[in-house]
Amino acid sequence: MMMKRHPLSPFVGKKIRTDCDGRWHRCDIKTTNLLPNVLAKQSAFEKGLFDTWGVTENGMITEGALSNAWIIKKGVLYTAPKTCNILGGITRMRLIKIATEMKISVVEQAFSREELYQADEAFSSSSNNIVVPITYVDNKKIGAGKPGPISEKLYHAYMAFVEKGVYLARNS
Repeated sequence: MMMKRHPLSPFVGKKIRTDCDGRWHRCDIKTTNLLPNVLAKQSAFEKGLFDTWGVTENGMITEGALSNAWIIKKGVLYTAPKTCNILGGITRMRLIKIATEMKISVVEQAFSREELYQADEAFSSSSNNIVVPITYVDNKKIGAGKPGPISEKLYHAYMAFVEKGVYLARNS
C-alpha cells in the first residue's frame, strides 16, 4: 500500500557522522550552555552532513548534537534511555507513545556504533525535525540506504497527531 506523503514532508535520507560526545569532558569550564552541541552540529554542517551523533568512551551512542538518536532492528525501535546525559524531550516522549500505540516494540537501551551500522533503519528526532531518516553514518550505508518503512510510518503518525491537535484547537 502506497502511503500518502505529507505535502511538507522532509522525508529524505540524511548523512551523519559519529564523534566523541565531548559535552561532559570539559568540566573545568564553568558554563551550562550547549556550546559543545552547537560546535558538533556546525562541524557536521561544514562537512555537508546533517548531524553528529555522540559516542561515549565505551562506544555507545548517546544522542545527536540537537536531536535524539534511534535505530530499528528486526522491527524493534531502540533509543538510549533517558538519563542525565540524554534529553528526554517531548518529541521523544510522543514518538515512544505513538510507536507503542502502533504496536511497535520500543526498547530504551543504549546501542553501540556497530549496532548502528548494522541497523535496518535509523532516524533522529527533535521538535524542529520530527523524524529525519538517517541513511548513511560515517560513510556506511544504513539498511537499504534509503528511508525505511517504520520511520516513515512514525513520521506520518506524528504529523497526523499534530494535524488533529490543530484541528481541535481551531474548532474548540
